[in-house]
Amino acid sequence: LTHTIGVGTPQGAHYVYDLKAGTPVCIWRGGFVDATPMWNGRGDGSFSPLGSPVYLPKGHSVAPLSTPTASFPEGLSEAAGFRNVGYEVDPKTGHPVFLYEMEGASIRDEVLPGSTGKGLVRHLHLEGSTAPFFVRLAAGENIRQLQGGLYEVDQKYYIELPQGINATLREIGGKSELLLPLHNQIEYTINW
Repeated sequence: LTHTIGVGTPQGAHYVYDLKAGTPVCIWRGGFVDATPMWNGRGDGSFSPLGSPVYLPKGHSVAPLSTPTASFPEGLSEAAGFRNVGYEVDPKTGHPVFLYEMEGASIRDEVLPGSTGKGLVRHLHLEGSTAPFFVRLAAGENIRQLQGGLYEVDQKYYIELPQGINATLREIGGKSELLLPLHNQIEYTINW
């Protein structure tokens, strides 16, 4: 991936955010990164997580869909309606809030360490949309719904939804996807 940001937290739950797709793509616990490849010799601009990385689905995780059964877009450019606006640092949390626009809507995306420091909580805020937007919470070979708003993804990580919220689990293109409508805001936890 060519445009990413590695974000470390004092709690030891870290992630890589793909700016071209507006989504977290890698999570891990422990030490932050080995940045040697970034600076050694001429440097190649890369770094390696210091921990066991768990890779999340690539591609957009928020998009307008004409129907709940429509395919999620693989990649959107500015010509196709996706525009990265950058990020700001939330003065209350000290964490970045990623900003982008899509189909006339403004989206704010903040990923914070969970209260126990073992997971990451993603907060998505949508403004200015008349189109139906959806969040692809997970995609993989096998997603299982467990009790209490918990979903297991490929036996690698879990998606936890707030009590009383259920996502749609669907099969599309030979893969399982977990979708949730995004009206104004949503919060969910990624545990591993």
